[in-house]
Amino acid sequence: MGEIVLQFKPRESLTEFVKGKTKVSLIRRTGGRKSSENMAIYGENLAALAALKAGFGTAKENFKVDLIVIDPPYNVGGNQGYRNTWKGQSEKERDWAGDHGAFLDFMEPRLKIGRQLLTEDGVMMVNICDGEYCRLKILMDQIFGEENNLGTIIWDKNQGSYGRHLTAIHEYILVYAKDATKAPRLAKVKDGAGLLLSKAEELKRDKVPYEEAQKRFNAFVKELRAQDVISGGEAMYSLLHPETYKPFRLTSISAQDNPEKRCHKPLLHPITGKKCSVPAKGWKWKEETLMQKASYKKSDLVTTDKFVIGGEICYGKDETTIPNQVWYLENSMDHAMPTIINIPHNQGKKDLPDGIEFTTPKPVNLIKELVRSYPKKNARVMDYFGGSGTTAHAVIELNSEDGGNRSWILIEEMGSTYHKVMVPRIEQVGKSKDFSTYEVETVLCVV
Repeated sequence: MGEIVLQFKPRESLTEFVKGKTKVSLIRRTGGRKSSENMAIYGENLAALAALKAGFGTAKENFKVDLIVIDPPYNVGGNQGYRNTWKGQSEKERDWAGDHGAFLDFMEPRLKIGRQLLTEDGVMMVNICDGEYCRLKILMDQIFGEENNLGTIIWDKNQGSYGRHLTAIHEYILVYAKDATKAPRLAKVKDGAGLLLSKAEELKRDKVPYEEAQKRFNAFVKELRAQDVISGGEAMYSLLHPETYKPFRLTSISAQDNPEKRCHKPLLHPITGKKCSVPAKGWKWKEETLMQKASYKKSDLVTTDKFVIGGEICYGKDETTIPNQVWYLENSMDHAMPTIINIPHNQGKKDLPDGIEFTTPKPVNLIKELVRSYPKKNARVMDYFGGSGTTAHAVIELNSEDGGNRSWILIEEMGSTYHKVMVPRIEQVGKSKDFSTYEVETVLCVV
């Protein structure tokens, strides 16, 4: 496509937003590594988004992103260099929103095009505060469908502005899927899981005898729990496999309801050969599943003076104990993303490289938590309220930490922020110019 790499023809795409207009938005590459999937775009975000959507329509494949993380205007407080307030009646059908209607008019096309740019299993995350949370949620319910609302994350900032009645120390992150039935599970890595695995590997590497290793591991787990380094759930992985030293926990396989419909088949104890005790309400699995998980070769049987492991089942030292399932920590390194994130707001300014200043940067760790929750390590991540470049910073760090190859696309409309903050920050954090720069240009359209 030559110098013009992206093009938006308003009479052919997104006519809902551009009806009657006679201009075309183009995106031209202005520098950087030409083949890079990372893109820093300077220009008004609605024009840039429309050009991204329409411009790649003639390419080999449509332009799509897996994850959108945005921090739009909150419609409250001062502008601080940006237009942060969009007050006034709606020009459309949102009389119910009163003086907040203009903000919803501003957000609607940007959310709609963002949704269109998502892959079928894509997710959008939108930061907002109390002032517009409820109205923005209604708008997003209309655009995405209520059934695709995955929930709301509360960001505990650990600080806030003084209020006469209440001091707000939190903000919200609205989370929507393009299609909830196709969206992946959003997950959070267990903070202490790596510490437990490392300790277990250390004990095995040092060839510490099993009983002594188990004693030391128990002490290590208790110490981390006492210091609140690991959660109660993580502390339950306090047992070491006698041969592999892999940390595991025992989970109940007893049924909770419908005892008359449950399997009550007794398991035979691997050592005594006698029938083990059966839960009063039976097993939670069908007989076929139970026998499959209890299957083992005698050569693989692991015995200690306290328990016996056969297959996926852990038996007591004799048949009087109800068997449990063995669940290894390595198979449970994360859990579903919690709806509360505790990260200090003031960390955002500390994350800025030397010589770069910005009034309200989001903490890198906050954005990393959000991006990390989406499981694809090759995800294409977009932020079309790019600001200081926190999203690119987070993606770069995350890739370095977990070996991912995620790419990022940032759009920023303020020239001073784009040229003096966002791009220089990305260059310093990435320690290279592994991205392309682009600029939005609007020209007359010959119809």
